[in-house]
Amino acid sequence: MARQVWKFGPIGITFTEVEIPHGFTFGRFGFQRRDFYFWAEVDTKAFAEKRKFIVMTTGADVPLDCVYMDTVTDELSQTVWHLYERN
Repeated sequence: MARQVWKFGPIGITFTEVEIPHGFTFGRFGFQRRDFYFWAEVDTKAFAEKRKFIVMTTGADVPLDCVYMDTVTDELSQTVWHLYERN
């Protein structure tokens, strides 16, 4: 088993499908060049699976089939964004 940290995204404000190795460990959610990404530790030998993620602002209605992952603040706009994964 080889483990590495990989970047995934950009993640949008509509559901974004991401291919990610099975059994990943979520690390961090953030901005890079004004786009949303997340970083996760992965087993590079694990099979890839498709997962869906979405970014939402504070006060948005969270879909019932989603699980909260992390939060980041956009210092330029003062908007707070939240990353969710669809189950």
